Amino acid sequence: QLGREPALSELSEATGLTAEEIAVAELAAAPPDSLQQENADGLTLESTLASPATEESLLEHIALRAAIGSLPEREKQTILLRFYKGLTQQQCAKILGVSQVQVSRLEKRAIEKLRQELRQAYQSLGAAEMHRQLAQVDAVAAAKIAPQDEKRLLRALEVWHLTGRPISAQGRAAKSPYELLLLGLTRERAELYQRIEQRVDVMLTAGLLQETARLLAAGLNPELKPLQGLGYRQAIWYLQGLLSRPEMVRLIKRDTRRFAKRQLTWWRREERIHWFNLSEQSPEKALEAMLRLAQERFALR
Repeated sequence: QLGREPALSELSEATGLTAEEIAVAELAAAPPDSLQQENADGLTLESTLASPATEESLLEHIALRAAIGSLPEREKQTILLRFYKGLTQQQCAKILGVSQVQVSRLEKRAIEKLRQELRQAYQSLGAAEMHRQLAQVDAVAAAKIAPQDEKRLLRALEVWHLTGRPISAQGRAAKSPYELLLLGLTRERAELYQRIEQRVDVMLTAGLLQETARLLAAGLNPELKPLQGLGYRQAIWYLQGLLSRPEMVRLIKRDTRRFAKRQLTWWRREERIHWFNLSEQSPEKALEAMLRLAQERFALR
């Protein structure tokens, strides 16, 4: 009931958390006295993180606090303010009494720690258990994500822990107010694959290995998402002594071809795209045809 403080036993039953977890989460989420003084906007950390007005949202709020309870205090406060409350970095900076740069750093550290914990949980608990956890909080996303799809599964859980809202309910944009003309460029498969392999050779000649080595020497974690991209990932394996150079080159070319094939398959589903095959016409001719389409669609002069 609203208007009274829910007992720990009630919250435990409603959230699936133990009474100890809820108590620890509530205690950990309490801001230090130094952060409760009003800032220029009249906002305080205490008032901003106050429990929501309804019992349902209160339970979600407490569950979220428990989910990020292992984070350091400032990082936890940043996550609550930025993602759960939806404040800007500037607003967070004023409330926490730090700079926007510090908020950005706190945010990145907190997210990386959460991701690390989710990856460890996936390894220790297994795909089936992590998928079961997702199904409990986001049945729609769980129905679309296979337990073995680690990246998408952990991303969906990450969004839930950060925002308290399911990923399936986010990003549903309203219908675009703009009239679109979708244009696509393609080539015959054999020619496309040949150009991909030539591009890989150019990348290596231009210093892909040297660039990757500098990034690792600068202390960047090889597991960072940008370093898991095509080319970087295989180059790192080579630099770590896991691959020979010929095998590295073969894998980069093979994986890039596969990626291009997936892209083509994905975009073929979009019936609104006007495709132009550059194996059958010059880029100049394709451009002329595109301009004619645009003139017809938008009555350009």
